[in-house]
Amino acid sequence: MSFILGRNDIGCAYSAPSQFIELEEHPAHYPGHGQLLDRHQLMSLSPCLSVLLSQNIIVSLSPDWSALCLIAETKWNETGPKHEQLARLPDGIRRRRRVQAGSCYSLSPNDPLIIGAWLSQSAALTGDDVIISVDDLYAELWSHARIIGPERLVVGRSD
Repeated sequence: MSFILGRNDIGCAYSAPSQFIELEEHPAHYPGHGQLLDRHQLMSLSPCLSVLLSQNIIVSLSPDWSALCLIAETKWNETGPKHEQLARLPDGIRRRRRVQAGSCYSLSPNDPLIIGAWLSQSAALTGDDVIISVDDLYAELWSHARIIGPERLVVGRSD
């Protein structure tokens, strides 16, 4: 599955299988079950994913749909939700941005790529997931069923 965004490795969807693991308490997630993704396998899928996953990233819920965002920390610091900006946003957008800001955590390139249970459930991830490389600063993790189901990703407008 690929989309026309200017480069052949941008906007491409790749299989991103994960394994469920038991988590101990950690600043980024609560104890319980989580999903472990193979960072090196994902990095081998495209140059954009390689650049993104070799730096500090922010893991967050999407403010717009049931998916997880993997955002380069530098981009998050420039464009992420800021408390002073939230007050000026319309109510619905403000609520979504607060959920995004309240659900995020940072991972260094050396940290295992673990998605905690709450984020995994909120994004409806199943272990049979898809990573969409948008550029070398941003990717999204979607449930395979959501990509092909009613909430599928549509780029452009339908005819």
